[in-house]
Amino acid sequence: YLRELSPVADPISRTYDARFQLLEIPKDIAIGMTATVRLRTPRRLGRRIPLTAVGHQDGEAIVWRIVESTGRVEALPVEVLSYDDDFASVRGELHDGDAIVSAGVQRMDSRVRVHLWNEPSP
Repeated sequence: YLRELSPVADPISRTYDARFQLLEIPKDIAIGMTATVRLRTPRRLGRRIPLTAVGHQDGEAIVWRIVESTGRVEALPVEVLSYDDDFASVRGELHDGDAIVSAGVQRMDSRVRVHLWNEPSP
């Protein structure tokens, strides 16, 4: 079980030091040894999108999806499952291949026309 967790992340690795206590100790483990621990946690299904793509409208989290046939945007309500430094995990009506607005979401409304921009290949 988790015995101690550092309140501050390492600035380079963005990881937290943690100390666990084993309920059953194998004979080849000695006090003070270090280990890599992998934990299984319940998976929360969601899509990972840029943090800047999450907007708010009427107190609700939204993502602006680009409707390619019209060049307009539509607001999709989403449930934000988690945030990290650069991304959010969201659940909603987003589908594989949907184009979303990731900059300027605070200026979007359903009357706005947008053009998809693709970065040139090197």
